[in-house]
Amino acid sequence: MGPRHRILLLFGNSDEQKGSQICENKISHNKDNWNGSESLKRKETHSSNAEDKAHSLETLPPGKRRWQDFNQELYVGATVVKPGQDPYARNKFNQVESDKLQMDRGVPDTRHDHCRHKLWQTDLPATSVVITFHNEARSALLRTVVSVLKKSPAHLIKEIILVDDYSDNAEDGALLAKIEKVRILRNDRREGFDWNLVFKWDYMTPEQRRVRQGNPIAPIKTPMIAGGLFVMDKDYFEERGKYDMMMDVWGGENLVFYDYNEFSGKSAIGLSVAEISFRVWQCGGSLEIIPCSRVGHVFRKQHPYTFPGGSGTVFARLVGN
Repeated sequence: MGPRHRILLLFGNSDEQKGSQICENKISHNKDNWNGSESLKRKETHSSNAEDKAHSLETLPPGKRRWQDFNQELYVGATVVKPGQDPYARNKFNQVESDKLQMDRGVPDTRHDHCRHKLWQTDLPATSVVITFHNEARSALLRTVVSVLKKSPAHLIKEIILVDDYSDNAEDGALLAKIEKVRILRNDRREGFDWNLVFKWDYMTPEQRRVRQGNPIAPIKTPMIAGGLFVMDKDYFEERGKYDMMMDVWGGENLVFYDYNEFSGKSAIGLSVAEISFRVWQCGGSLEIIPCSRVGHVFRKQHPYTFPGGSGTVFARLVGN
């Protein structure tokens, strides 16, 4: 058997990895346990000084460059909002302000203090980070890619696969393929992605709060996951049937899941991806939310993209399936 390999999938409009752990929603099965305390070699760090030095001396493949050497001004400048244009029209967020941000801007660490003092396993499987996008603002897409490379231990990132879901401008993703570890796949038609998360806050019971406060960074078993972000073993993902190819844009997002905010004492109720969740639980696996991992996501009041065949057709097919 070859070395283990896992995949992290980010769908829709994610913007910047906020923790230095790789996963948020973790799907595991009984023969693997990634929560063990064995082989804990050092405190959590993005990378050691030795690792940084070795990485700086690493020879890159022809045509590749380190993210620090990528020309942000040239890449983002090709799609700037012109004077008189509505900065919200294209992406449903303020693109002018987004374009002003540096690709490696600092992001506050919002995790619980315990996360920064925990000993983390370092001999983990290498991960392929899959980012699906469609007509994404270049500045936001670039920050997403850079944040993965900047905030993750280099030896844990095998590659970043950008899946261009038939964007109007193929160069949005193609130009980013010049960055180390990044490669681009482009669909020849709209096939969709999965992060239409809708949620509200609901108060937890005193008993639920007491249990969580006892160990606020412990993994949380959950019946469902948000389909826009999860990590799982690649072979296991394929064994479980991957995604249902007959579901356009989103998967079976018709059930609710619960998450917990340790600061507010409230739980979140949101739509989840039923198809992956059901398969995992029914086949002896389990789903967990990892509180020490944070990935930012831009929630908008409107969709900046269109639906293949129209939104009504997409919704009707999902209900029918």
